[in-house]
Amino acid sequence: MMPCRNAASTQAMALASLTAQSHADWECILVDDGSTDDSRRIVERYNEPRLRYIRLDRRRGRGYARQIALESVRGEFLCILDADDWYYPEKLRLQLEFLKHHPQVDLVSTGMAIVDQDGRLVGVRGSAGADTTFGGPWSGLRPPPLAHGPAMMRVAAAAHAQYDESSARAEDSDFLSQVLEQHSWAVMPEITYVYAEYASATPANILSGHRAWLRHLWRHPD
Repeated sequence: MMPCRNAASTQAMALASLTAQSHADWECILVDDGSTDDSRRIVERYNEPRLRYIRLDRRRGRGYARQIALESVRGEFLCILDADDWYYPEKLRLQLEFLKHHPQVDLVSTGMAIVDQDGRLVGVRGSAGADTTFGGPWSGLRPPPLAHGPAMMRVAAAAHAQYDESSARAEDSDFLSQVLEQHSWAVMPEITYVYAEYASATPANILSGHRAWLRHLWRHPD
């Protein structure tokens, strides 16, 4: 699912990374969160039947857009792709094969490449090193032990969680925490997701994210 914001060029890159996937059996639920970049025309230009476009009547925030997408899922597995990020071509295939070979695991994430505004690699986050790591239900007063963007999860597990529709920040960590509190997880060493962090890593956004995470902990003290 893809909650979309602004920036037509990065949105086109995200869609191109989907159509370039080595695993071709997918559906993208693209939620247009009141954008002003003519997202509908971009989607129509692709003439891609695997894209399902949902236009919200006004800008409602990331949490709301993600929840709409979650409630619209028709498949067995779920991934996230923000409009300013993109996938490596083998992402879906690698994670699907992993989950099919590890039925006890409900969610698998991977490493995540961090790029600057010119698309240059500036770091890697969430990689488990040389080996896959496994974990059981997660709890504690800390953010989740894996990244939200590159995660793939079973819809049956995700259906028990909900995105905070009132939150503009940290709704992804909140959602992951709900899933991981009840389900097993793994992190593969491969890098499959590219995160354009420059677009959101401002001091104000970072502070807002920390505040939102504290509100999440207050709602879920256990």
